[in-house]
Amino acid sequence: SFRIKEAEKEKIPYIIVIGEREKNNNTLNVRTRGRKVLGEMRKEEFLEISEVKEFLKDPIGV
Repeated sequence: SFRIKEAEKEKIPYIIVIGEREKNNNTLNVRTRGRKVLGEMRKEEFLEISEVKEFLKDPIGV
């Protein structure tokens, strides 16, 4: 909870939480900076989000 709040303060666009359930299911729990919960998804699904693709093309430009 503390780390999530800190990430929101730092304006990190996506917060990925990996707990025991996610580890067992081989998934990620994804939230956006605006506290919108995208929920559990596979790593491949997360990487297909258009904003994530753009960031990965040019991470320095952010």
